[in-house]
Parts: sequence; C-alpha cells; structure tokens
Amino acid sequence: ACASLSAKYGSKVLCLESHIKVGGSAHTFSRMHDGGKYSFEVGPSIFEGLDRPSLNPLRMIFDILEETMPVKTYKGLGYWTPSGYWRFPIGSREGFEQLLMEQAEDGPKAIKEWNALRDRLKTLGGSTTAVALLNLRQDLGFLSTTAGALPFVATHPDVFADLPLTFDDLSKTVDEIVTVPFLRNFIDTM
Repeated sequence: ACASLSAKYGSKVLCLESHIKVGGSAHTFSRMHDGGKYSFEVGPSIFEGLDRPSLNPLRMIFDILEETMPVKTYKGLGYWTPSGYWRFPIGSREGFEQLLMEQAEDGPKAIKEWNALRDRLKTLGGSTTAVALLNLRQDLGFLSTTAGALPFVATHPDVFADLPLTFDDLSKTVDEIVTVPFLRNFIDTM
C-alpha cells in the first residue's frame, strides 16, 4: 500500500516483500471448487467488505488508487471448534443471536455481552469514521493527519475518551465485557 501510494504521488519506488506472498498480511489465496477457481482476501473485508466504500483499509487504498476488482460478499463463515462445527451468519443480527442461544454456555448472557461490546465500540466506530485508519499515527504527526476530523470531534467530545482504545489492543476492552467462553473464543478468532 505504501509503495503504491508513493508511486501514485510521484515518488520513484522499489518495493521489496518479506512475506511469503506479495501483499504482506493483506494477500489472497485461491481454491478450486466444482471446476471454478475462487480467490479470497485475508483481512477485514469479511466484515467491512470490498464492494463499497468502507472503513476497510484495503478498500481505502483501492479507492485512492482508483482501482477496482470483482468481489462477492460473504454470506457466512464456517468454524470447526472443540464442540463441533457451526456456521456464523454475516449480516444477520437475529441469526447471530440464535447461534449464541444454541452454542454458548449461557445464551442470554452471551447476547447481553455481545450487545454491550457493540455499544462500547460505537464511539470508536464514529472516531474511525471521522479519522480514517490510514491517518492514525502514534507520534506528533497525528495532529496534522487528523486535523480534518476537528468538526466531528468538536461535536462529539466523547471521542477523546476512546483515543487510548484506538491505539491499544482490543482484547483489553473485550476482557472488561466478555466472560462467556464461546463468545470470547469467537471474538479471538477474528
């Protein structure tokens, strides 16, 4: 991404890759099925998607570079766990809550904790909508790359409370809220 953006804005670039596949952690893999070849992107696209503008950093890079690619939206994920196989539905709150009721050790508590976590992350979601993830830094340059978010911050002062969360490990927030093992294991796989 850095090399592509630097080249777009006129720099001469030589990009050396240290990962086994080009793209570092943002690479794809392909599988054959029923005579067709299917390619999968490894990253946040499963939730944020690549089919429309989103908070997905890979999609942001494609938008900046004015690149497009054919994509299909996931309908769900399959998981093999010690307790067996289960399918996580994407885009269906009711479907996910039903899964928690069926699989979690304490279904109602798992739903309550999941909703509490989602509520806790709403301000963070607003913060990252106002300040693109590509602009976040942990040095004084943070001030210049996020200045465009000042109108949002001025009307949403609660964003300041979430700055530490923006730069910290999400597991700390999860630890504060989620206790049901099935739900915690699901979150840990994301």
